[in-house]
Formats: sequence, structure tokens, C-alpha cells
Amino acid sequence: MWCFSRTYISGLGNSTSERSEAVHKETEREPAFFSTQHYHIAKSALHPTLQFLTGLSYLLRKKRGKKKNIMQLKTSLATLALASGLAAAYDPTPFVGPLQPWKITDLTISLPPSRLGADGIVTIKVHIENPNQVSAGPAPGAEGGGYLPFQPTSADCVASGPNQYSSLTGYCNNTAAAGADDGTAGAFELAVVPPSNGNSSGPVDPNGFEVKFSLAYNVTRWNAHWDKLYEGQAAFGLNNNLVLGKCANRENMCSYTLNPDKAPLQVAPTMVECTGTCSNDP
Repeated sequence: MWCFSRTYISGLGNSTSERSEAVHKETEREPAFFSTQHYHIAKSALHPTLQFLTGLSYLLRKKRGKKKNIMQLKTSLATLALASGLAAAYDPTPFVGPLQPWKITDLTISLPPSRLGADGIVTIKVHIENPNQVSAGPAPGAEGGGYLPFQPTSADCVASGPNQYSSLTGYCNNTAAAGADDGTAGAFELAVVPPSNGNSSGPVDPNGFEVKFSLAYNVTRWNAHWDKLYEGQAAFGLNNNLVLGKCANRENMCSYTLNPDKAPLQVAPTMVECTGTCSNDP
């Protein structure tokens, strides 16, 4: 409810301009509920950060027209925004699981001529995504508290080599999530392995092979070192989740791709090593 002066309510004033000026002045007056006493009562019920912002807003109104004070308040607001942004970057409570599955959105494999065991180079390309954010370790109170997070990441991986499981070598080009730095972004690696009953020295068989992924995190902050290692494995094969890409004849290279109807293929990650925050308990 807004308060109006006796002058305005009674219609006193000798001219239209005087009445207009009276209305203008009364319109600018503080709401009745926003007295200094009520302001402090309302402010006390707010979150500390909102208390600070509310206080600055109130002071800004009281100091209207004084440029020096306004500049000081703007500087304080900028400082608070920076501090709030730093604090918001941390997990308020520890989290290491349960995790969402990794997602394989694309896979292609190129093989030597379709005779199993034919000489030549095998190339496997995979795109994998990790949507999880997990806690690395506790941030000190001077940094605002909470838990420094390891960030989501994705990777384009390639394994290549002579047509033999044990001869394939792999590498991944990792892409960190927006806002992550090198310390908090994970790094994928992969290895192509035969099925559980297969021979590691045998040729790669498109009817059945597996890709083992590992995701490693390492960071040093505040004189502490934290790391995590996750592993996951996915099986591939024709008549399962692969379809023939092209294979002109038995003398040409053949390619196979992940069946679009099976994409994205989900991989369950398991934490196998940890230093730092290793449970959801504070």
C-alpha cells in the first residue's frame, strides 16, 4: 500500500502545476511497508547472499545521486558476483555415484579382405561421451567450501594396427566440457580385446570383439592430489549391433558401422581406483 500526503488527498494546491508536482513527489516516496525497521526484519530472513544484495539495493536507493557511493556499491556487486561464481563451481555435497552410463554414439571398423585372418591394417573409430560430474576432493573454506568436481568429457578414439588384437594400439582425442580446465577434465583411453573366450593373438573378428574403455582423472589443488579411474566395456558384432557398411568383394577392405537403431550404445562405468573423495559421505 502506498502512502499519500495530506496535501494530495485533500486536493490542496493553488495550481495544476503544484498539484502535479505534489503527485510526482508522493509517487516517489517509499512504500509504507519498506520502513527501515521492516527492511531489517525482512532482510534477516534471507539467505546471506540475498541479504547482501538486498542491503546493497537499499543503500543504493538511500544514496541516490552520490556517484562515489554508487561506484563503491557497483564494485561490491562485481566482487560478490565473482565470489558467487567461484562458489557455484563446486559441488555442495560429495558425489561419486551412481553414475549415468557412458554413451557410444558412433563406431566404424575397417578390416582387411573379408577372409578372417587376412593380412592388412585394422582401424576402429569410436565416439564416446561421459555425462557425469563427480567430486574430486574438498575445497578449503577459504575457497568457499564444497567439493571440486571432475567435469564431463567426450572423446573421439582410434585403435589401429596389424590384424591381430595384441597389435592394435589406441589413442583418444578428448574434449572437455565447457568451463572445465585441463586439471578437472577426464581422459579416455581404449583397447580392443577379443571376446572372453577369444585369443588375444588372433585376428580381429567382426562377428564378435570388445572395446575396453578407461577414463582417468588427475588433479592437484591446494597441496593435495586427487585421482579417479573408471572402466567400462562394450561388445560388438554382426547380428548384434553392427551392420555391414561396404565390402565390394573378398579382396577389398570391408567396413562395419554401429547399427543406428542401437545407438547410442550404453556402457556402464565402474570406479576401480580413487584418491580423494571416494564416497558420497561428507
